Amino acid sequence: MATIPYLGTTLPPISTMVKYFGPQSDPSQEVTVPFAGKTLMVNRVLADNARQLGAALAAAGFASYIRDVGGFRTSIGGSGSPIPFSMHQFGAAFDINEDGGPNGNWQTMTLPRGIVNICASYHWFCGESWSGASRDGGHFQFTGGDVTVSAAAGGGVASQAQDVAAAVLAGAAIPAGMVAVLFIGAAVLAAVLAGAAIAGAAYVASRD
Repeated sequence: MATIPYLGTTLPPISTMVKYFGPQSDPSQEVTVPFAGKTLMVNRVLADNARQLGAALAAAGFASYIRDVGGFRTSIGGSGSPIPFSMHQFGAAFDINEDGGPNGNWQTMTLPRGIVNICASYHWFCGESWSGASRDGGHFQFTGGDVTVSAAAGGGVASQAQDVAAAVLAGAAIPAGMVAVLFIGAAVLAAVLAGAAIAGAAYVASRD
């Protein structure tokens, strides 16, 4: 268990983000987790939190309402707003229904109160509370709190395999990149095992 201090509801100092989430726009810090029937790429520190949040949203009946969800990205944002960085660049933010809802405008879209409240209970602030041009009704960013960093959140083929299995059970689409990682990992493992078998046979033969 680790505690990330309160980050506020706007943007904390970038040094704070780097301290707790690693380098800016670094894909190696990110993992893909199942999220309410979809998949979400978030910082490995927040992986368990995001899994649990996605499960809570699904249990509350919101899986069908969530058409898409986007998390980590390397760009600052589609709005072009003059901000120094984006929480998305650290895998500490995600957007629900990025298309902007029925009218295609994320500045005016409003998600069901149940989604906002459940996300808040897991320490995710909704951008619907921002005003003017900054308002973003589908945006959520982590505000700090206790997080559990488990072995499954540590990356690598084993954790990716766990996430694929969970995503399949949730009926989510599996990103091609994740499948490639698993395929390569399986091939490497098979090669190692084959090499070990050959070496073992040679050793036995040398003793006979």
